[in-house]
Amino acid sequence: MNDSVPKNWHWPFYLGIFCALLLELWPLPDWLAVARPEWMALILIFWVLFLPYKVGIVSCWVAGLVVDIFKGDYLGLNAIKYAVIAYLCLVLYQRMRMFNLFQQSMMVFLMLGLTKLMSYWWQERVGSVSDVLWFLLPSLVSALLWPSMYHMIRRLNLRWHIQ
Repeated sequence: MNDSVPKNWHWPFYLGIFCALLLELWPLPDWLAVARPEWMALILIFWVLFLPYKVGIVSCWVAGLVVDIFKGDYLGLNAIKYAVIAYLCLVLYQRMRMFNLFQQSMMVFLMLGLTKLMSYWWQERVGSVSDVLWFLLPSLVSALLWPSMYHMIRRLNLRWHIQ
């Protein structure tokens, strides 16, 4: 990945955010919804790693607010989660670029797991959490999807001459 900032990065970024929002809102059966991947977080992680000087904490926070509004979650919960993910990616982006995809997947799992624990803690504080401890399953599924998603988005970016 090159640190030079491409000129035409806006529309693929917004298209990715829009697709991730659609995937976040897509209705799933209850048995499958428990393992729904964190699509928006995966897209944001990719873009923060790909363009750390353009996509950062504020853009991820705004994307989180949009997800909060459309999903009807507590206002700011996803915004804080995505801002924390962006911060961690910005702190670790040079190291993560050097990792192979398995190591990147492990980092994705740790970042998403940490934010899931934060949101679980918040929901427990306000009394709206269930007793089911499957809340880390979406982090695991997202980490397993990271390599294929990374390659797919990377290929599209090379086709669109973004880098």
